[in-house]
Amino acid sequence: NYFDNLDVQDEINNKLDEMVENGTFDEIINHTLFDELNNTVSILNNQINNKKYLFIGDSYLAGWSPDGTYTNWGEICATNLGLTSSQYIIKSQGGIGFVNGDGFISLLNQVEDDNTITDVVVCGGYNDRQKTTEQITNAIAAFKLRMLEKFPNAKLSVGCIGWSSDPTKIYTNSNLVRKYIDSTEVNGCNYLHN
Repeated sequence: NYFDNLDVQDEINNKLDEMVENGTFDEIINHTLFDELNNTVSILNNQINNKKYLFIGDSYLAGWSPDGTYTNWGEICATNLGLTSSQYIIKSQGGIGFVNGDGFISLLNQVEDDNTITDVVVCGGYNDRQKTTEQITNAIAAFKLRMLEKFPNAKLSVGCIGWSSDPTKIYTNSNLVRKYIDSTEVNGCNYLHN
């Protein structure tokens, strides 16, 4: 009966009015809630701003394909990630792959050792389409080892790109994707699906 007759809403309203007048309410909202939100945003910005990418690839990174020239995938990635020009390096050479030609490791060796590189992204494949899974696996293992010597804080991500409308190459290209996935997983790297 006592609680049924007790008007707590008036007391709550009075306390809230008092907190607004003396600034306690603003302190709770502005500092407690917004400080946490600002700290979270700051952490996310630092994670993005402290990234430095090395993009390595074949002619598709050089901006050329059998269908003609275009904006290369490294520039597209950098734009989509909101990177400044100091946050990424592009190294490309047509006709090479992990195994084919001088190999992507030759492009890796063209970049000075740099502890600030956080991500190495290698996309290619078309030029390795005739290679075995074992050859690709061994080449990725050698690449990763060299990468960690040069960039000890970097994470390696690998993607298989490069296609052909030539029906005689469709089987070798689709088979290549499986080789790249298997070789990347065996070496403990991140495979870039899709």
